[in-house]
Formats: sequence, structure tokens, C-alpha cells
Amino acid sequence: MVVPGFSPALLVEGADSVGNLLERMLPPVVDDPGRTVDLVVETLLMALLGTVLATAMSIPLAFLAARNTSPHPAVMAAARGVITFCRAVPDLVFAVVFVRAMGIGVLAGVLALALHSIGMLGKLFADAIEEIDEGPREAVRSTGAGRLRVLISGVVPQVVPSWIGTFIHRVDINLRMSVVLGFVGAGGIGFALQSSLRSLSYDSALGMILAVFVVLAAMELATVLVRRLLLQPSPDRPQRERRTRWIFGLGLVAATAYAFVDLGINPFTVVMSVPEIVDAAARLVPPDFGRVGDELWEAVLQTIAIGVLATAGGIAVSIPVGLLAARTVAPIRRWRGPRGA
Repeated sequence: MVVPGFSPALLVEGADSVGNLLERMLPPVVDDPGRTVDLVVETLLMALLGTVLATAMSIPLAFLAARNTSPHPAVMAAARGVITFCRAVPDLVFAVVFVRAMGIGVLAGVLALALHSIGMLGKLFADAIEEIDEGPREAVRSTGAGRLRVLISGVVPQVVPSWIGTFIHRVDINLRMSVVLGFVGAGGIGFALQSSLRSLSYDSALGMILAVFVVLAAMELATVLVRRLLLQPSPDRPQRERRTRWIFGLGLVAATAYAFVDLGINPFTVVMSVPEIVDAAARLVPPDFGRVGDELWEAVLQTIAIGVLATAGGIAVSIPVGLLAARTVAPIRRWRGPRGA
């Protein structure tokens, strides 16, 4: 399986071109710091709000998709089908549909991120439910509690730490995805970044990328802190966990409310736009393979090959970097990541 036009020799031959590009990008320039900060904040709020909406939809789907909580095999299959569909459809496709139905703006990007995120959150939430200890659940059931009470008291407390970690990780992913969605008019810093690239202002583009990098680094530190508070052994761990969950929950509610206000999103707009969304999505059905013809399967194989090569390259780089970042094996302390990572 080969990707046409790719060979290891090209990486060496293209080194000069990469060097020239880096010269044009350095030093990074931020033309309008205030506007850049506003766009970065807008992008972060898009990622947060999209993840919150995805979480709200993924939790019931996860209970329906998990083998040990689903009421019926048919329901489980249907829930898993929805989760798989959301994961299979690229976020850019969702964004194009929503932009066409609702116009250019952040709402289209938030909804695209939310639907696509269900594919990951629903699956990982369901996996966490399937891995619980059945003891607490059976204990609650033995008291005569109803099905909902059993889920709330016997299942949810066991999966919340895992869900929180998954949620934070997904916000990180959606922040990077929202930058790309801006290229198709879905709001955020992506549109401004696209304009800089089109005008060959590579130094300005690098300035925006570095601004996003700073936010990602801050989120990584926040992730380490939350995981340390939830998972690090401690004599008062139950009390600390409850405290952390309440603080995290209240902070998330406040941030979500702020996101709605700052982004100027009216929840009723989504309801009012349902006919336009359905009409835009209906134009994708039925699929037409005529224009692609025999090139379809070749393109599919090339896509698989690209994914395999990219993953292999990532693994090759990640193994030595991961060894240097691990606290247990890093040879020099300052090479390690933040404690608790």
C-alpha cells in the first residue's frame, strides 16, 4: 500500500524548502494583539461549548450502548450505531452542513464539534461503564432501589473521574479542530489564520499558531492538576474528590453560561433552524458514486495508507519523547513533564 508521490527521499530533498518557509515565518508577528486574544478566546469557548453539548448527548447514549446497562440488545446496537456514525462523519462535513443551513458563524462550528465529539465521548463513556465494579451496583439494587437510582448511586460515582479526564482531553482536541473549522467559515481564529496563509503572511500565521499553543499548554497544566486531585492517593481522597467535582462542576456551568453569552448564541436558534439543517443534510442523500467512479476505492486505499504512515511516524517520534517525559524513566529531572502528567 503506497501513497503516490511519497518516499522517504522526498523528506530529505524538501529540507531546503522547509528551511525557506521557516525563515519567512520567523520571527512571529502579532499584528493586532487585542483581536488575536479575542479570536483565541472565541475558539476556546467554541471548543468548550461544543464539548459540553456533546457530553450532555453522550451520557444517555453511553448508558444505552454499554452492555451492562443497556435495556435491550437492539437498543444497544442502535446507540452504538449513532456513536459510530458521529465518529465516521468528518467534522468538516458537519461544519459545511451547518454553515450552509445557518450561515457563517460560531454556532455552526459549535454544533459540528458537538456532533463529531459524540463519536469519541460516547464510546469512551460506554467503555468506562462496562469496566465498573458490579459490587456497588448490586448493593444498591439489593436495597430495592429502582433502575435509575441504581445507575445514579451504583454506576455514576465510579465513572465520573474517568469521564472528567475524557472530557478535558476532548476539549483539548476540539480546540485544535475548531481552528480547522474556521477555514470553512465556522468561526474562531481559523478564518483569520486562513487569511494570513492566503496572503502569504506566514509570520502573522505563526503568531496566531503560537497564541493557540499557549492556550493548549495552559489546558495541559489544568488537565494535570485535575487528574492529580482526582486520582493521586491521599488519606482524605473521598472528601477531596467530592470537593474537586463540585468545584469542577460549578466552574464548568459558569464557563458554559459565559460561552453562550460571549459568543452571542441563542439556543432557540438551533430549534428554529432545524428545517434548514434537515434540508442541507438531505442534499447529501442518496450518495452519488458516479462522479468518482473507479477512483473511489483508490482514494480510500490512499487514505488508509496515509493514516497508517502518519500513525507509524507518530509512534516512531513519540516513543523516545515519551520515555524522556515519563517521571519513572527520564534520565534528567528537568526533561520530565509536569508532576502528575
